[in-house]
Amino acid sequence: MATVARKMLVVAFILGLTVIPKAATIAPVEFSQVPEFEVASIHENKTGDGWKLRFTSAGMIAMNVSLEELVREAYGVYDEKLLSGGPKWLSSKTFDIEAKFDTSRFKNPTADQQRRMLQKLLQERFRLVIHHQSKSFPVYALVVVKNGSQSKESGNGSMVEDSTYGQMCQILRSGSGINQSKECTMADLAFQLSFLPEVGRTVVDQTGLNGRYDFELHWAPVSANESIASASPFPQIFTALQEQLGLQLKPTNAPLDTIVIDQVEMPSEN
Repeated sequence: MATVARKMLVVAFILGLTVIPKAATIAPVEFSQVPEFEVASIHENKTGDGWKLRFTSAGMIAMNVSLEELVREAYGVYDEKLLSGGPKWLSSKTFDIEAKFDTSRFKNPTADQQRRMLQKLLQERFRLVIHHQSKSFPVYALVVVKNGSQSKESGNGSMVEDSTYGQMCQILRSGSGINQSKECTMADLAFQLSFLPEVGRTVVDQTGLNGRYDFELHWAPVSANESIASASPFPQIFTALQEQLGLQLKPTNAPLDTIVIDQVEMPSEN
């Protein structure tokens, strides 16, 4: 399976702030219980120009997006190892999609409902068939150190509420060796840590802390090619978490839900 393109796929931009997408895998449901796209235009992209994948107030727009990326977004599977199966063209062929739903019937569908709508579209137009499979993987458990968490709880008045995503984790600054975010849960932090090359594993929140926090974390970035910490006044990520946030990454094994593609076909264009 190719490396996940665009790293975290769909990222919403609200008020100029980057918002991380939800990572939870969506369980199967009866589609009659949820909104659905009424019309959808799907064409194979022949130019390779640009890239777009976002939900709108009336549907969804995708440009130059692979089926792999669509499946990952539909099922919330952003970790490369949690998706398997499918033909070689799963990541190589790309598509332009414009799908719309009836806004008079369905107003402001949630992110969970939007994903289910995309699931149904993929099943109907790409003849997608998948199954869930639990597998054990080496992970890191995010836990509180013995002396307690030093994470700063978010204050009142800073919350960003969205009709689709609800209360959102706002990433103010994110890059090599730095993460500044606010109104984030520990699960949000675990999700972000999972994509750092310095960590290299899925991170599972086991802190037992249910509030929202403002994080500022600085660490020594690691070279992607040499895996050697660059010259930096800050410690490596594992030490930085303990010293700056009172959190620890403990290696363990845990069952993770994976998506296996059993069948898929090229869609008929319209």
